[in-house]
Amino acid sequence: MNPRPDASTVLFGLAAFLEQDARPAIQDRALSFRVLVAANLARMLSAELLTERDRLDAQLRGLRTVLGPERVRDVTDAGLDTLRTAVTYADRELAAALRDPSAATELVRAATEYARATLRDALAISNPGFALDDDVP
Repeated sequence: MNPRPDASTVLFGLAAFLEQDARPAIQDRALSFRVLVAANLARMLSAELLTERDRLDAQLRGLRTVLGPERVRDVTDAGLDTLRTAVTYADRELAAALRDPSAATELVRAATEYARATLRDALAISNPGFALDDDVP
C-alpha cells in the first residue's frame, strides 16, 4: 500500500497538472489565465505548508528579540496550533507596546527590523522573484 501524500505534495502536483496538462489544452484565453492563477495559488499554498513551522519559529524568535523573552512564551517544541497562537499573542503585545506614546526609539527600530524580516519571508513564498532591498525604507 502506498502512503497517502501530504497536503503540500498534493497541491504541488495539482499546480503542475494545471500548468503542464490542463492549461495547454484550453483554447479560451480568459479561462487559460484563470487556470494559471489557480496553479500559482496551489504552488504558493504548497510552499506555505512546507515552510510554516520554520516561518513561525522565525517570527517567534524575532518577537522574543524585540519584546524580550519574558514577554514571549517559548513554545518551540509545541504543535503548530500552539505556535500560531503564541505568535498571534506576541504580535498583539508588540502592537500594544508600539501604541504606547513612550515607546523607546530602540523598540521602534527593532520592530521595524522584525517587520522587514517577516515581510521577506512572506514574499519569498508569494512572490519569490521580488527582492526587498535593504535600501527600501
